[in-house]
Amino acid sequence: MKKLFYILASVLFLSLGACDLELQTNEDYKGTSLDIYQHMTCWEYMEQHPEQFSSMMKAVEMCGMKDYYTQLETTYTYLLLDETALAGKVQEVESNPSKLNELQDILMFHIIKGEYHAYGILDYNVRYVETLQESEGADVEMSLCLQYGAAHAAARDDVDRLLIMKGCGASEVVTALQSNLIMDNGPAHVLDKICVYQK
Repeated sequence: MKKLFYILASVLFLSLGACDLELQTNEDYKGTSLDIYQHMTCWEYMEQHPEQFSSMMKAVEMCGMKDYYTQLETTYTYLLLDETALAGKVQEVESNPSKLNELQDILMFHIIKGEYHAYGILDYNVRYVETLQESEGADVEMSLCLQYGAAHAAARDDVDRLLIMKGCGASEVVTALQSNLIMDNGPAHVLDKICVYQK
């Protein structure tokens, strides 16, 4: 009985004490929009992530192409190649400088004329795009589209990722590791494989 008395006394004490509290009010909601912009050039972004792009930066400098990644006059879409994709190719050129033109062609193929990203420009339909690589008499295709499939709805990582080289002959389709990084000089997408066109 004593136990019941203490419980009732505690409840009564707490309820009387709570009566002195002010009613809660709604806090004004201050929403902010997601800033999709990186506020830097593509080159500055690579400089801030050397563990991911040291080979890419070395390749760009070896080929004398740094201006493409620092310029602000033209909007390009950049396909940035990480260490997995490019380290071996850079070492190959360092040991055999005659392959420098091949490396330059790779870099030129991974810069697309125009602006392509998932924020209202690309969708799930394949879009063929023009790269900076010029081919002599041969058709070289590149395509971009957003990833779509069963995993799309289930895994947030798959949403709005880019597929590259889809519908380009027998070319291997490459899925971007990171997509839709909006730089001051155009969007960038990070790849761990070199895109190669095969008829």
